[in-house]
Formats: sequence, C-alpha cells, structure tokens
Amino acid sequence: MSCPGDIAVVAYDLGNDHVFTDPPHWPYESEIKAVVHHPVRLSGSAPMIVPCTPQQLTCSSADERDWQWPCPSGVQPYPSHRGYGHLGRALARDGFVVVSVSRTRAGRSAPISEAGWT
Repeated sequence: MSCPGDIAVVAYDLGNDHVFTDPPHWPYESEIKAVVHHPVRLSGSAPMIVPCTPQQLTCSSADERDWQWPCPSGVQPYPSHRGYGHLGRALARDGFVVVSVSRTRAGRSAPISEAGWT
C-alpha cells in the first residue's frame, strides 16, 4: 500500500532505437536517456520539472582528449541524466514529476552553428 509521499523511479534508455528521427542535416547520433521520479499516487495532472544540467562532459575521463563523441574505446559516457536524484526524490514526495534527461550526446555533439539552432 502506498502512502502520501511514496515515490517511484523509472529509468529510460532508448539509446539509438530510432524512436525519433534526427533532422536530415544533423550529422550526429542522438540518444534518449532519462530518470523520472514521480509520486506513486497521482490524481489528475501533476506539475513537471525538467532540470537542465550545465554543460557536461561527454565521457567519464579525466583526460580532456577523451571528451569527444562518441567516447573513445574503453571510456564510458558520462551519465548526466543521473545527476538530480536527490532533487527528484524530494520534489516527487511533494507531488511533482521530475524528468532528468541525458545531455551527453545532444549537449556536446555539435556546435550550435552546426546544429542549425542559431
């Protein structure tokens, strides 16, 4: 039985399943990863918060030469979508849905001028 304040956490990793299609001019590979914190009991709609991390490293390495995309062999992507667990839990207890989205590829893959977002 759930009580007010009970929360659930769901992790999504749609990777490169082509759930969506990048624009034809986009030369980079996108991904969708997220962690969602939400109240177990929702009645109707709930406010949603999407915290946005500042610019993140693409790869988990202290060597600046490894901060490219895709990550070099043997270097794991930086899990930027997992950085707001404490905030997500606290806000979900108060009735918010918190969606923390990965910015690893989308955040560092291309300069804004190349992405066409000028």
